[in-house]
Amino acid sequence: MLREDMKHLLGNQQQSSVSMLAAEADRELSERLKWLESIGARITPAMLDNPAALQEFLAQRVVLPSLFNGGAIIYRADGTAIADSLPETGRIGVNYMDIETIAAALKEGKSNISTPVMGKKLGMPVFGMTAPIRDTHGKVIGAVAGVTNLGLPNYLDKIQNSVFGKTGSYLLIAPEARLIVTASDKARIMETLPAPGVNSMIDRFLQGHEVTETFVNSRGVEMLRSSRKIPVTGWYVSALLPTAEAFAPIHAMQQRVLIATMLLTLLAGGLIWWLLRREFAPMQATVNALVSQSESGWPRQPLPILRQDEIGQLIGSFNQLLETLRQGENLLRQREAKYRAVFNQQFEFVAILNADGVVLDINETALNKIGVKREDFVGKLFWLSPSWRDLPEWHQIWPDRLRKAMASSESILTEDIYQLDNGVTRTADAATTAIRDADGNFQFFLIEASDTTERKQTDEAIKAARSQLQATLDALPDLLFEVDAEGRIFNYHTHRTDLLAAPPEVFMGKRFADVLPPDAASACQRAIDEAKQNGFSSGVTIRLPLPQGEHWFELSVAPMQVAAQSAQRFIMISRDISERVTAEAELDQYRHHLEKLVETRTAELSIAKDAAEAANIAKSQFISNMSHELRTPMNGVMGMVDMALQRATDPQQIDWLNKSKSSAQHLLAVINDILDISKIEAERLTLESIHFRFGEVLENLLSLLGHKADAKQLKLLVDLESDVSRMAFLGDPLRLGQVLLNLTGNALKFTDHGSITVRARLLEDNPETVLLHIEIADTGIGISAEDQKKIFTAFEQADGSMTRKYGGTGLGLAISKRLVQLMGGEIGVESTPGVGSTFWFTVRLGKSTDAVLPAPTVTGKSAHERLLDEYAGTRVLLAEDEPINQEVSRGLLEDAGFIVDLADDGLQVLKLAKKYVYALILMDMQMPLMNGVEATMAVRMLLNYAQVPILAMTANAFDEDRQICLNAGMNDHIGKPVDPDRLYETLLRWLEKCDG
Repeated sequence: MLREDMKHLLGNQQQSSVSMLAAEADRELSERLKWLESIGARITPAMLDNPAALQEFLAQRVVLPSLFNGGAIIYRADGTAIADSLPETGRIGVNYMDIETIAAALKEGKSNISTPVMGKKLGMPVFGMTAPIRDTHGKVIGAVAGVTNLGLPNYLDKIQNSVFGKTGSYLLIAPEARLIVTASDKARIMETLPAPGVNSMIDRFLQGHEVTETFVNSRGVEMLRSSRKIPVTGWYVSALLPTAEAFAPIHAMQQRVLIATMLLTLLAGGLIWWLLRREFAPMQATVNALVSQSESGWPRQPLPILRQDEIGQLIGSFNQLLETLRQGENLLRQREAKYRAVFNQQFEFVAILNADGVVLDINETALNKIGVKREDFVGKLFWLSPSWRDLPEWHQIWPDRLRKAMASSESILTEDIYQLDNGVTRTADAATTAIRDADGNFQFFLIEASDTTERKQTDEAIKAARSQLQATLDALPDLLFEVDAEGRIFNYHTHRTDLLAAPPEVFMGKRFADVLPPDAASACQRAIDEAKQNGFSSGVTIRLPLPQGEHWFELSVAPMQVAAQSAQRFIMISRDISERVTAEAELDQYRHHLEKLVETRTAELSIAKDAAEAANIAKSQFISNMSHELRTPMNGVMGMVDMALQRATDPQQIDWLNKSKSSAQHLLAVINDILDISKIEAERLTLESIHFRFGEVLENLLSLLGHKADAKQLKLLVDLESDVSRMAFLGDPLRLGQVLLNLTGNALKFTDHGSITVRARLLEDNPETVLLHIEIADTGIGISAEDQKKIFTAFEQADGSMTRKYGGTGLGLAISKRLVQLMGGEIGVESTPGVGSTFWFTVRLGKSTDAVLPAPTVTGKSAHERLLDEYAGTRVLLAEDEPINQEVSRGLLEDAGFIVDLADDGLQVLKLAKKYVYALILMDMQMPLMNGVEATMAVRMLLNYAQVPILAMTANAFDEDRQICLNAGMNDHIGKPVDPDRLYETLLRWLEKCDG
């Protein structure tokens, strides 16, 4: 009976332990599978076409190494691995379609967990979790898998490191494969269980028999076993304990009873049996009570004490232990209630995170303030919660912050932003702390935050008001006094203490009559009385003899708003008008002479001014007309060539057309250079001030000139200082790129072998600006010292014969010099004939404090292809009066699948817009009857046209022309000649934005 009771008690304890391990393993496996599914949901078809982007995507998952020690792999639909978080394993390029679970994820779209196998590349026992990747239509286009290496430390080591009793152990078994996944004895990993029919106990267990029972293992040892199934995998956790250890106390007792029985006579046997029954009855009752309480759970009840002997004392000790446990549990519940009350009311935001950044708890105050539910935070990565939903940069900032907090013994203090449920962004002061126990072991992350939005707004408003008031006072040249009705001075403000009739310390608390001459004091009192009666006084003047001479002052007085119980006070402004009085006297003396002189000079200046303005207007009009008149036919020429190229099939015709297009592009470049130099000389060229990175400018340069360098078999190299690549600047990247393009293009033109190197260094790093030094070094023909003196002059080249050999107008370097000077820098050259040249320049740029947007993800399709796929049949309106440009523009639009309506002037635009609602309007600026600017303003007044994109497509290409278009209500500006690719990209961007 004792053996059965002990078996029952130990079985319950063993079953509880194995159930806990099974639940923990199920949670660990389920969380990792859900994490893989969330990763699969974030991978787009475009990313699957870009393995480098996938590698970067995996590298950014900071929690991945803690989830899968064998790495994560992304597969194409055919089962080939294309990205691996551990690329050194050599798994990229290997096809895994032969693995059943990967094939199931790809073919059936099912997430699953595989049976352990020996890894193809790792050479160690592994098992994987696989989740499908789908496109927007739900079609499976790939899979992502996480690999657990059982041969290395992993999250299942809780089973390996667990023991039951002194010699007991745990097993994790995959029943279908009859395979041991892991065990307390690590040598048994991947051990195969006996085949069906060899051991009926094992067969019954593998068929789902979850009980506690005894059996004899393959070594002939009787074991006590309890098993529990892991739902997510169908695996079983089994606890094994030799019965020799389990029932050792009973065996010892039986031996003692046997010895005593052998020593006693048969005559005393009955008595001894009765005594034994009597002695062990309380123990039996105690065991039964403990088993009952173990099965029923808390609350604990005292055990019955039947006798006051050693057994009774033992049971009493059990009762004291149970009471201590009960009191401890009550204390824990009380402390939990107090902690929860304080936690929920503490600060405005409190969150507790585990080491991976997963939210364990968050207070009610934060949930109510943000307007979300607890399940939106708890159990998820903190930076994936709704509070950061539109702030992708926090996905990198928060993991970095947690790493810093983990490495620091102090809180990480930051100013953060977060979002409410309605999308409103607010600010907060936050503290991130790694909480540790007394031994310094990490426990959890604590994040505390308080909303500072209103306080910061109030502080900024007060600061601005104070700054504005102080600036106003500092800018005033006048003397300001705060006085009462009797002329007593309470305060003053001035930078000109030399204009005071007495030292400042003498003024305070005195009346004007005490510190000023009688006539001046009387005038001051008169002005105060007038303000007291009329609400304002001005025009009263006083004369004061000062050490530097006589000065005249004009007084202005107004009452102040003060508390009702305070005496009335006034503000008096005393303006020094000495120069005006002196000037008026001199003007009065020479008035007649000056009037005649002024009349003469005014007439001369008026004539000169009119002539200068007329010349400037004529020059500006000429430049504008030249731009329009040159670009308009160029648009027709280049457009017709593009249209002809699309339809040409004869190779010789295509070659002729490409040469024509190249010549037209060269002519356009010459026109642009001439117009640029004209705009600079007319002072009509202005620089933009936008946020950019220098690397973006270099990428554009390489994309434009890389193929030319390759064609000449030249190396085009970039030497970029790390500080320059890391910083974001404020300036005009387009004009900076133009200078780089001119200088690098010249280097390519005059270099036949070797290399061209673009270098960038930081010369100055100030709080608000930096000075960049940029060099373009080549191994070309070089320039003589004499020729270096004139190469930056407009229409000049180092050698006139170069025009015949290399081409060019000589404007590129002149324009580059003017642009560099506009950007606050210098330009120069160092060259040796026959060795090469190094052109250098400096530019001063602002420091950007704003984040620069990342480059858009490449979809794999051109804008033209996407327009055909997504917007074919869309009706647009083209406003163009020139017949050839009508044909070119209409052909480009119809080639992209649009239905095009044509308007010859602004009145037709307005008429058609009233008749139809167009998805987009392309508007020329110069048209008869009503120009494009007037037509745009009229269309914007129509119903349903407030948000329709209106794009200027015009030969008016100056910055002021672009601004005129935007001010009139147009959304964007496309200059002629029209680049088809740029046109399609602009159309796609605005149509997508309108859809959004």
